[in-house]
Amino acid sequence: MAANALDEQGYQVPLTVLVDKERNRVVYAESGNDFVDVLLSFLTLPLGTIARLVAVESNIEAVEFGSLSKLYQSVSELDEKCLWNQTCKQMLLKPRNSMEAYCKKMKLNIDETARLMFFYCKDDNCTGKNGLHASTLRDQRCICGKMLNVEVTLDSPAENGFVKETCTFIISDDLCVMPNILGTSLNIFQKLGINDIDVIDKQTVHFSKSEACYLTFVIDLLKLSLTSKTPLSDVIFKKDKFVGNLDPRNRLEFWTGEVDEQRNESNKMSVKILPIDVESSAYSISNKDVKLVNPKSPSSGGFVNGPMSFMVTDDLVVSPMSSISGLEYLKRMKVPLNDVEERVISIGLKEGLSILKASLTSTSSFTNGLSFFVTQQFSLEKF
Repeated sequence: MAANALDEQGYQVPLTVLVDKERNRVVYAESGNDFVDVLLSFLTLPLGTIARLVAVESNIEAVEFGSLSKLYQSVSELDEKCLWNQTCKQMLLKPRNSMEAYCKKMKLNIDETARLMFFYCKDDNCTGKNGLHASTLRDQRCICGKMLNVEVTLDSPAENGFVKETCTFIISDDLCVMPNILGTSLNIFQKLGINDIDVIDKQTVHFSKSEACYLTFVIDLLKLSLTSKTPLSDVIFKKDKFVGNLDPRNRLEFWTGEVDEQRNESNKMSVKILPIDVESSAYSISNKDVKLVNPKSPSSGGFVNGPMSFMVTDDLVVSPMSSISGLEYLKRMKVPLNDVEERVISIGLKEGLSILKASLTSTSSFTNGLSFFVTQQFSLEKF
């Protein structure tokens, strides 16, 4: 994994690791801003980008990111006729990173989303009459009906990552980032029960962008950050054992806390379920104010076409509604028809957040995310 040759730009990213030789694990790593910026950039990645990256083969097999991996796959297979337009799929499968300016200068940036560009109408009459309308996606239509196909690249200033270049940091095995001070390291040793300094070995790993291993390492680390409590040890020692998916949680763990009930009630929607027992809108181009054309449906603001009904399975696979498909799904799940009951539950902010939480850690998003609310509502209906 270590590398000595500099890449074409003459830089390497070093990572100093303290290893417990007896237990064959990482105690902590010490690094400058380059590697820490990589870790912090994980927090900026849209869920669609994470689902795409963890499905890439690396030293670690593809990881299913809760139910979101199934959701991502189902959208990629969804007929574009079900969407308002062809760019909706692009927006969902390759979403833009809102922190792009901070990430694009990083030496180990794994988000390969295309550079931000604008496309506007070449019709001067349209521009003069309606103002300059543009889109950040190809193949959009202007409000005049013509294609937005004049390409403009903005040279926006790139930010210098997230942390100061002069700082160094301690990264624990579970990816907790802390200031590089003696007290922090001593606390880690005490927490891990390490008293003998002789069992500690220091290793330095270098990553060069010209090497294929750098990308693999970062993607491995992203996967393990979702599935392991010791991602550094697992990736450094290339351990075979890791959790391919987070275990389904108890439904009570998905309680979302206090939510504005008045706001929640006014924004609820009703859905039928089958319980089974088993970016900114204003920019400037050439000193002209730009209005972004809604790439989705201007009428609804949504992604899917309507009026249309969809079936969403427990692991968030989305497909057009079909009674035959529904029966085939029950057959695949080996569910007796007399065990199936239709119920209607209102989905508001609290329920939506619960589904989101469950989707991050479970392949049973509705079962884990809504079972509490379904039980509660069913109990109220009995009285």
